[in-house]
Amino acid sequence: MRISIAVVGVLLAATAAAQNASGDAYRAEARKLAERSGFMGTYTLQCRQGNELPPALFQPGAPPPTQLFDNFYYVGLNSVGAYVLRTSAGLILIDTLNTADDAKQVIVAGMQSLGLDPREIKYILVSHGHGDHYGGAKWLAETYGARVVASGIDWDVMSQPRPARAGGANGRPPPNWGPPPSRDVVATDGEVLTLGDTSITMVLTPGHTPGTLSFILPVFHRGQRHMLAMWGGTNIPANPEAQRQYLAAFDHFATFTRKLGVDVELSNHPFVDDSLARMEQLRANPKGPNPLVIGVQRYEDYVGILKNCALAAQ
Repeated sequence: MRISIAVVGVLLAATAAAQNASGDAYRAEARKLAERSGFMGTYTLQCRQGNELPPALFQPGAPPPTQLFDNFYYVGLNSVGAYVLRTSAGLILIDTLNTADDAKQVIVAGMQSLGLDPREIKYILVSHGHGDHYGGAKWLAETYGARVVASGIDWDVMSQPRPARAGGANGRPPPNWGPPPSRDVVATDGEVLTLGDTSITMVLTPGHTPGTLSFILPVFHRGQRHMLAMWGGTNIPANPEAQRQYLAAFDHFATFTRKLGVDVELSNHPFVDDSLARMEQLRANPKGPNPLVIGVQRYEDYVGILKNCALAAQ
């Protein structure tokens, strides 16, 4: 049976219309969740259309080093995060910014200003194999003897020659990341890393990179325990197979976050979830309620925004 070009055109147009309608429905659901939870900035960023990198990714400078919880601290930039978890047996650092200079001037200097000794870093967790997360890891590991942890797949990603990055898509030069750390500890899906009195659950959530890790860990506010989740890679991938993995990863991660009762979220890019503004609120009113504690329902809404925007992008 032969189908005319005109019929094919009609079918393609109908398919495109259906896809657009579906995308609009997902964006509408994401917006509803954002309005309910207060994460409108997340909705605007994640549901944007087009492939341009967000300008906030290139925002210079750093906020003041900030104690976020009794045992958890921010020592990152405005554009990308680094966090320190204090345990009874030393410190765990999550992500390491772009370069060795960032590690020295932002992470180490920030830790020292908060009364944390960088010589106590026992583990460095790398959320994924992009240089703005591993760029300072090599220098930190070699300087302080810390073990570096990443997924096996993203250890492979880090060891590959760096592809040309299209900062030029925004009229910007490609990033000048530090060299990757030497291959060390391989994290497996659902593995629990324990240091002293503290355990971190590491979950494989591929899509942003093939081996992105997301983390769940206990934090304390005035002695009260909360559970914090950090989604390892928020930028929606363009590749269809990576998109499929990314969407499946939300459901996989939820099997851990729901069981552990997550009521706090932070992003490894603080502009994604308005973390910078919430940190400022915390610094301005340290004796008030902690604005980072959002509760189980708002956490679910936040993840719902990420997922629905990813579905719309499909």
